[in-house]
Amino acid sequence: MNTFALVRNAFGTLCLFTALAITSCVKSADAQTPQPVFPVANPITLPGDSFPVFVGDFNGDGKPDLAYLDTISSSQSSLGIQLNFGSSTPTTVTTPLCVAGAAQPSFADVNNDQKLDLVYSCNGFLAIQLGNGDGTFQSPAYFGKYLGTPVFADLNGDGYLDIAALIFNANAPPQVAVFLNQGATASFPIQGYVVTRQWAADNPRTLAAFNTALQQGQEIADTNRADLEQAMEHIPDGLGVNKETAAIMAVDVYPVGTVDNVRLQRVADVMSQFLGFPAFNVKSMIGG
Repeated sequence: MNTFALVRNAFGTLCLFTALAITSCVKSADAQTPQPVFPVANPITLPGDSFPVFVGDFNGDGKPDLAYLDTISSSQSSLGIQLNFGSSTPTTVTTPLCVAGAAQPSFADVNNDQKLDLVYSCNGFLAIQLGNGDGTFQSPAYFGKYLGTPVFADLNGDGYLDIAALIFNANAPPQVAVFLNQGATASFPIQGYVVTRQWAADNPRTLAAFNTALQQGQEIADTNRADLEQAMEHIPDGLGVNKETAAIMAVDVYPVGTVDNVRLQRVADVMSQFLGFPAFNVKSMIGG
């Protein structure tokens, strides 16, 4: 009985050892041939002495684009954007940077329009070029002097990214420059026209005529000051002004074209943040 039990136990131990050894060998074989995490990519050729600086979606198609800095000469550089650079036929757009050379650019959405903007140091000044949403950028705006790489954060809680950067002084300790984004109040909508959904449905022609007249009037005000002043002088019911007054009067500015949801949403957000109004999505008020 004891001898049989010993043999049986020994056989069971041998089988267990063999099973473990086989399992270990299989696992070792699997460990030696892991599945690749990334597929093999095609090499990307960049022009001249350029080097990549950022990967992001510059044209809003949901696909990554590649930004690179091309040093044309010791005093000139440009920014290149390869749109959809992972495809076989990427499109490249370029933006010249400041003549005296620019520091490595940074990218962030500084005006909350869902488009990447360009931020860099140019001749010791902060240069910001707002993105057009197609890989190109608007003309630069220059702000206070700085030399360090910018850091983006909402420092005052207004929903807009602010910029902080180091200023290096030869004879003094480094200082931090903070640029508070004024986007929350710049071009802030202060008045407008609202009708009920029912009134809009009952009076479509009146609504269309009013909207057309408002847009045409704004286009005239934007492009022809002389006609604007003449209209001020001839407002009926004794409300007109004399020629001298018309020459110095400023008028309200109404945006033409489609309604800007982002711009109007700022009003609701500010009312919620500072006046305690409930959160509200303005898209529910805007007709098609």
